[in-house]
Amino acid sequence: MRNFDKLEKILEKVLLAVISLFMFVVLYSKKFVKICFVLLLISCIILAILKYKKTFYKHLAPKNKLYVCLGLFFISAILSAVFSINPYISQEILFQRYLIYILFFIIGCFITKEYPKYISIIAVSFFISGIFFCLGALHDYLLAPNARLFTVFGKTGMLISAFLLFFMPLTYTFLIFSKKRIYRLLSFFAFILAFLIFLWHGSRGTWVAIGTTLFAISFLKSKKLPFLLLLLYFSAFFIVPNNLQYRVLTLLVPFDKEIMKDRVNMMSTTIDIYKKHPVFGAGEGMFEHLYIPPNKHPDYIHLHAHNTYLEIASEMGTVGLLAFLLIFFKFFCVALKKIKNNLISLNERIALVGISGVVLASLFASFFGTLIIVGVQDASLFWFMLGIGSYLASRDTSLAESKI
Repeated sequence: MRNFDKLEKILEKVLLAVISLFMFVVLYSKKFVKICFVLLLISCIILAILKYKKTFYKHLAPKNKLYVCLGLFFISAILSAVFSINPYISQEILFQRYLIYILFFIIGCFITKEYPKYISIIAVSFFISGIFFCLGALHDYLLAPNARLFTVFGKTGMLISAFLLFFMPLTYTFLIFSKKRIYRLLSFFAFILAFLIFLWHGSRGTWVAIGTTLFAISFLKSKKLPFLLLLLYFSAFFIVPNNLQYRVLTLLVPFDKEIMKDRVNMMSTTIDIYKKHPVFGAGEGMFEHLYIPPNKHPDYIHLHAHNTYLEIASEMGTVGLLAFLLIFFKFFCVALKKIKNNLISLNERIALVGISGVVLASLFASFFGTLIIVGVQDASLFWFMLGIGSYLASRDTSLAESKI
């Protein structure tokens, strides 16, 4: 019995180390994310077996009000793969993406239930990683101040837009809600750094998504704060670098065909696919195979519809889109109830508001991209955080206080 207790303690330390590593490297390396996923899944299963023996399966996926919605979405994904134009490709996408995202969601739930004190460690790990990320981006911008920021410490292909959608709502929530001075100072420093990257990166979709989200979070604190934030937010665009000023101006005419360019073709393709396959869609991954860009060249980067909702509608039909939207409708219903009625501790409230901000920002950004249904890094982090947030919102009683 003692040997099992020792093994359990060792595995708990391993789990904590892997979580911290995951939060630190998730934006840098696909390979490490995959390794962390396998280690997290194995650790959670073994710990559940050691703690609950024969009934481990009942505790591995703790009660969550989003499971029914997730189940409906996964069933719709299966039906979409079955009726796909190319079932083999769709089945591959089903298991490589959607199943992995749901497992990340369940891992987030399990960790939050069994090890609530880990939430603070998760937050600190991501804060440290985020500050390091910002400093790397700042370094690159100072080397080339007239260029649009796309690199971090010289590394190309960095997910700067996705990083900002996670980092800015979380740091802003800590800044306005935390009672501890050290966390407020740290979050203020992190937020200022992130805001500079936010301006220099020049992503119009991110500008809209984060601006709207921070405005919404501010309302949970006070009625005056949103309008002060709005004033500061719009004032900041006067210091946008000259080479990005045209992108600010295009926000006034967001649907201009010249500005949207090839996105018009992508979106019209999704609509055409949806019209032909309105119920279950053409199948997961089919947009990439059916879309023919007008001027395709070897460096062409747009493999997805630049709109999550249209891509899901074209690939999974009306059934899949409604099931997908139901997940987030349910999440905000249970989350806002907990937040408004003060049914959780301050620490949980900070975590839940921050994660709700991440979800809201990501949903707004989904009108301009596909970060939550495509890829290994940003999508995995999103569903992991959604698992944590939905468990905080779903449970009946407050978790133990953690030092946030």
